[in-house]
Amino acid sequence: MATARVASRGRITIPKQIRDSLGLKPGDWVRITIDEGRLVIRPAKAGLQDLRGTVEPRNKPEDFGAAREKAKRAMGRKRSNPRAPRQRDG
Repeated sequence: MATARVASRGRITIPKQIRDSLGLKPGDWVRITIDEGRLVIRPAKAGLQDLRGTVEPRNKPEDFGAAREKAKRAMGRKRSNPRAPRQRDG
């Protein structure tokens, strides 16, 4: 068990042994919750921005603009006639 002091602005320093145990590095985000009166600090899971570039696109270069426009058109059809059967691409 480790202890940390709360500074005047509400900040705490996570002790090195805890950071090492959780694999935390400077700049990492943590999720802080209260569970039955206990403060729980966990590494935050990666978001989509953190994962960008980790998977190679099927087609190089991937045309995200065209994919976005295709999705917008599909949503437009769905909104204009909500009772119409879904169309499947491909």
